[in-house]
Formats: sequence, structure tokens, C-alpha cells
Amino acid sequence: MKLTKTAIIGLVLAVSTVAASGRQRGNVELPSVSRVSIKDPCEVASAGTLKSALAARLGDYFPISESKDGEKVTVSEPSITDATCPNFKIRMKVSARYQKTRGFPQFSASGTARFSSRLELRVSHPITIGSGQPIPAGDVRKGDACLTDINATELNINNVPNWLDNGWLGEHLLEPFLVSKCVDVTNLVRLYIQQGGVLKAS
Repeated sequence: MKLTKTAIIGLVLAVSTVAASGRQRGNVELPSVSRVSIKDPCEVASAGTLKSALAARLGDYFPISESKDGEKVTVSEPSITDATCPNFKIRMKVSARYQKTRGFPQFSASGTARFSSRLELRVSHPITIGSGQPIPAGDVRKGDACLTDINATELNINNVPNWLDNGWLGEHLLEPFLVSKCVDVTNLVRLYIQQGGVLKAS
């Protein structure tokens, strides 16, 4: 279908009106177009503060489990044992359980596992804030601390198959279920900026 010149001009004006209204502030809803800047969470809070924020919510992603051919591995009850800055990194301890539900003998064994993960801060803000420009507190739409690089470091369960080791735990359970899982830290990001901190778009 061929548009007339009048129809084309009307369409352009309509799009321009929507774009202009999207740039308004106050009680008007913010524009939908955003970009995400990646930061070190340590830029906005101490390791201890971040640890407390994560500890309250990371449990939402557990338990996680993987089953195959009558064998099942589950990890649950996470606790953060350490958190360090800069390049924010946490170490975690979880309960671990292996179950054999087919054949003979059928049994289960329980123990613990440990892993570490780096996290990145993903700050969503208007696309109009260019790289290197400070992000105003009012323009922080979302701030998420997200697990990125997970490394299983220890598995303590007796009487389990040889294939169940740190490598399997990380590759088949922890990484698929936890990488890019995030905790909302928007309030921490806004508070940091409101108190005089500067967070620049990347």
C-alpha cells in the first residue's frame, strides 16, 4: 500500500510527539528506551553492605537440582561466607545431596559444597545519557547485582560416583542455573548518588 504525502507527514509528526513526550519528567512515565551500564558493585557500596543485600535475596534461587538416568543432585540453603572488594566477589557454602533412585542399591548421601562468583552491577538508565556522563539518581531505573563467573571450589559428599566432582557441579548445575541471576540493588545505587557519589555511564 502506497502512502500519500499527507499520510507520511502525519506519521512523522505522531512519532515526534511521542518522542517528545517521552523526554518529559515529573509525574509523566519515563521513556521506555534504556541502556545498561556495567559497573563494579563496589563503586556504590562496601563489601559488607553488598553482602547483606545479597544474603537476603539469593536464597530465592535455591534449591536447584539436576536429574538424569535415576540420579539426582541438589544444592540448597546458600550462605555467603565471604565478600571482597574491589571487583566484587562472593564465596558461598551450600548444602548438597546426591540421590540414586533407580536400580540397586538406591540411596542418598548428603554433604556440603562451596563455590565463588564475581558479580557485576547493571544500571539501567535513559539512552540519552552518553558514555562518561554522570547518571542522576532520578534517572536510575534499575540497578541489579548479577552473578557472572561461577567457580565450584569444593564438594564434600561421601560415597558418590566419580563423575560427581567440582567440575560437574559447576558446569551442569551452578552455572546453568545461577549465571546472570540478579538481586535488585536499585536503592543502594540511588542512595550512593544522592549522597554525592558519581556513577558514570559506560
